[in-house]
Amino acid sequence: MNQVEQFKLTYNLRFVLSRWFYICVGIIFIIGVDYLNLTKTDLHFWRGDDLLILFFSSAILNFIFLFLVQYVEFKTDVFFGRLLAWGQILADFLLVSIIISFVSSSVAVAPVLLLLPIIETAILLGVFETLFVSIFSSFALIFILTNFLTQMDLSILGQFSPFALVYLFFALVFNYHFESINNLNFFTKKQIKKDVSTTKTEQLEWVRKYGTKMEENNRRLYAKELELRIAKEELESLDKAKSKFISVTAHQMRTPLSGIKWTFNMMLSGQLGEINEEQAKFLKQGEVGVGQLITILNSLLEIDKIESKKLAEFKLDEVNIVNLIEDVIKEFDNQIESKKILLEFNKPTINLPTIQADPGKIRVVLENLIDNAIKYTPIGGRVEVVVNDDKLNSANQMIEVFVRDSGIGIPYIEQKKVFGKFFRASNAVGTEPDGSGVGLFITKDIIENHKGSLWFESKAGQGTTFHFTLPIRQA
Repeated sequence: MNQVEQFKLTYNLRFVLSRWFYICVGIIFIIGVDYLNLTKTDLHFWRGDDLLILFFSSAILNFIFLFLVQYVEFKTDVFFGRLLAWGQILADFLLVSIIISFVSSSVAVAPVLLLLPIIETAILLGVFETLFVSIFSSFALIFILTNFLTQMDLSILGQFSPFALVYLFFALVFNYHFESINNLNFFTKKQIKKDVSTTKTEQLEWVRKYGTKMEENNRRLYAKELELRIAKEELESLDKAKSKFISVTAHQMRTPLSGIKWTFNMMLSGQLGEINEEQAKFLKQGEVGVGQLITILNSLLEIDKIESKKLAEFKLDEVNIVNLIEDVIKEFDNQIESKKILLEFNKPTINLPTIQADPGKIRVVLENLIDNAIKYTPIGGRVEVVVNDDKLNSANQMIEVFVRDSGIGIPYIEQKKVFGKFFRASNAVGTEPDGSGVGLFITKDIIENHKGSLWFESKAGQGTTFHFTLPIRQA
């Protein structure tokens, strides 16, 4: 709804409000005349009860117009706005016509009331509607006066024909001033031009300020981007230096540590002479410590390969997953016995097909998961390794393995970090101080490179279950 239509809607409301005035005046006039008992003397034409009903009916109709104006304003509908204007004009025309029909020819000024709907049409609608209402009012005036006042006495035409000419004159005046009066341009045209000019100036000023601000922000973003790029390059350089240092150091340390371990092994086997029980005990501890150092170094080298994306190609072979798990479990016999842990291996009753995988890499996965389960399960606890064949008959044939323990579990708040590099849960550190925190990081990488999935469920103090799936065939 534009400014002109909004202006017309405003006058729709003003006509509703002004109509209350002459309705109230009419009602007061009727009651006053009835009170003074003039109906039988001066105003012999009077039919007060009928006119009172008429004015009260007009009041009710005016209430309806008031609600309609509010509805049109809420909906901002131009069509209903024009329909409402026609309704008001028709109501006023009928009201005035009925009043004129009630009064006699002695009230010669009564036809002037018909100017009200004509002026109302000129303001609320347009010139053509004004011409139509003017001509129609002329014929209506003659019809009302000749039929209801004089019983078809055509001599009254000469007396009231000037009013018809006045109506037509009003229509011609509005037609002559079409550009200034029609659609209320006289009141709105200059203001609209002024508003448009002001709006354009404000828009240009806003665009200029916004463009300046955008240029300034772009310069800041470019400077920040350059700063981040330099920082990124420095971090990449430091990361490369770190990886190179780890790789060189681990390789250089692994060779002498392997020699030390071999020496411990020779001494324990008696190849370098007989040793007593106490000596064997300390040598065994040294051999275990060296073995742990070698394991950590191997893990660091594996991480370096993962991060530099220089992992050697997996050596795929046909692997019997059940036989591999049984073989890995035997490696933990001493740990199971020392902690009095019940370890169960549940396998399907049917013979499983072999899978295409790197047996060395899958062995690492099983060792990491079973070792963690035993390590973080208290004495007398339970560990279960299960092979599930439920997904063998699916579109993507897979074998699922899970390792369940009754250990310390993983706190919920730390579970998102479990597969992170060098991460260890707070309760794990308290239970087992030794540990690198890289086992699960490597395990996840191996499983994903086999196109499988790795996930877990855990509750602190209630144990953990790690699952992984492996496809039967690799693409």
